[in-house]
Amino acid sequence: MVAGQTPRMKSYGQYCPIARTSELFAERWTPIIVRNLGAGCRTFTQLREGAPGIPKALLAERLACWSATAWSPEALSRRVAALSTS
Repeated sequence: MVAGQTPRMKSYGQYCPIARTSELFAERWTPIIVRNLGAGCRTFTQLREGAPGIPKALLAERLACWSATAWSPEALSRRVAALSTS
């Protein structure tokens, strides 16, 4: 790297507004995992297929940090419905 240049961030390689925006400001992979949960992914395999390139260990770590029921598609749907009626 040349002095004065900023390092380039890794790209998700996905043409998705959530992926593109999260490349700028979010903790890597978290918004993509949340997007996939909101889209109805229910299994570890579905989540991994929706996030090509995510390491298995990282996905397992992120899911372990969150309550499985708090991030289920049903729980996300309830949160979206509550927000839209506010």
